[in-house]
Amino acid sequence: MSWTTPRTWTPGETVTASIMNTHVRDNLIDLNGRIPYSIGAYAYRTTAQSISSASWATMSWSTTAYDTDSLWSVGSPTRLTVPTGKGGLWQIQWNVRWNIITVNNVRIMSWPVVNATAQTAWMTENSTSTSQYQTSGATVNYNLSAGDYIEIQVYQDTGAAVNIRASENFFGLYYLGPALT
Repeated sequence: MSWTTPRTWTPGETVTASIMNTHVRDNLIDLNGRIPYSIGAYAYRTTAQSISSASWATMSWSTTAYDTDSLWSVGSPTRLTVPTGKGGLWQIQWNVRWNIITVNNVRIMSWPVVNATAQTAWMTENSTSTSQYQTSGATVNYNLSAGDYIEIQVYQDTGAAVNIRASENFFGLYYLGPALT
């Protein structure tokens, strides 16, 4: 449906289904694709995920809190995919919470990967200190095409495997509007 300039109502006018469908229903449908966060998904983990030291790993997500257009699939639990017909400007948000790390001066990093290509310009890095939970994440906007998929990769170099916590981890992808040029 496309936008129709709303009519100017006159006193005594008979309201019909056709008028309401054209000027209310169809315009609301058109607006739905333009309102930020009306299309998107929010995935999260419900179990720990072990990450080996000194190698990049792709996060896997257990389920979604919401998913308006089937961006997440249990068959591809590491990714969110831009739905057909919804290319444009998308916001990517993620948060990765690591178990307590007991060594100093290690790197904890995460970044988005679009269609298997790391977007290193948006890498986050936290310098750690002993006996604290560490968090890595960010919010970034990208122009994406229908069918593009996004994953979150993580890295740590503590010298041993470290678990991503079973909670406090999320991955969101939200449509913001037409692509920026």
